[in-house]
Amino acid sequence: MRRSKSIAAVCTAAVLLTGCSSSAPAATAVPEAEEAFAEITHVYGTTVIPSEPQRIVALYDSNPDPVLALGIAPVGVSKTGYGVVDEHGLPPWTAAAFADLGVEPNVFDDTDGLDFEAINDAAPDLILAPNSGMTEEEYQRLSEIAPTVPYRETAYATTWKEEMEVTAQALGREAEGAEIIAETQALIDAELAKYPALEGKTAAFCWIDPSDLSVIYIYLPLDPRAGFLEEIGLELPQELKDMAAEGDFAVTLSSENIDMLNSVDIIVCYGEESIIEELQANPVINTVPAVRNGAIVPISSTSELYIGTYVTVLSIPAVIDQYIGMLGEAATKAEQ
Repeated sequence: MRRSKSIAAVCTAAVLLTGCSSSAPAATAVPEAEEAFAEITHVYGTTVIPSEPQRIVALYDSNPDPVLALGIAPVGVSKTGYGVVDEHGLPPWTAAAFADLGVEPNVFDDTDGLDFEAINDAAPDLILAPNSGMTEEEYQRLSEIAPTVPYRETAYATTWKEEMEVTAQALGREAEGAEIIAETQALIDAELAKYPALEGKTAAFCWIDPSDLSVIYIYLPLDPRAGFLEEIGLELPQELKDMAAEGDFAVTLSSENIDMLNSVDIIVCYGEESIIEELQANPVINTVPAVRNGAIVPISSTSELYIGTYVTVLSIPAVIDQYIGMLGEAATKAEQ
């Protein structure tokens, strides 16, 4: 950011020649405007952070993780309303990071809406939510409490890398953030190297209800769960992407068009291990090679992967070996 300079009024040489009264008050220099600590551009404009934040509130599910990864304990965080969580309503890796810092988390029960009073009581000097669906009204209200950073462009579409980058920029720790991203990427790459069968495979992250197979929901790369699959090289076939309108997070596939899944090598879906046999028992969906081969990765609601597929810099180290391992096993079945 460029510094804005104010030029103090002075007696010019011309005035001195015509007589600058010695009794006139001396000119007072106006100090230069201080440069902001950070400026973050986002969907609602630009947030100016005047000085290094000391008390950070991180709202919505994943946003506490990059703050904690930088060794900073937020003074307030949102409760996670689903999946495997601890007594505070936090994912295990988030809870562990607080414990490592020796801090008891201050958790807002805001699953039904932001608790503005509790957020204000936490006395933050920065509110972070780069991965969120924060509305403009919420942004305006929160900005009355402290400088607030919402998502960059598209609600709920921030990748784990972008979330870390924005957080590190807001906290003035870009170098540390870049190092954390590099280390996390190295973990991913090391796991992928163990499963060469994954190379060149396609994948779809789906919502499938075995009791009603008339419609299957397929998440698109804009959704971070499907986006991560593409990031590790498991692309969604183009013909399925072409079904979407701009900005769509998912498309619906009717049973009449089930053959469009034939180009998918691996199916990731929510459910217990038994969902594989349930799908194979259906004569229609069992025509899909991934189903027939059992190349399915079921994500149980009692598994850490249920939350962990929404990857963050803390969840990846916790679940990446399990996740890549399950994908690798499915890739081997896809080749049968």
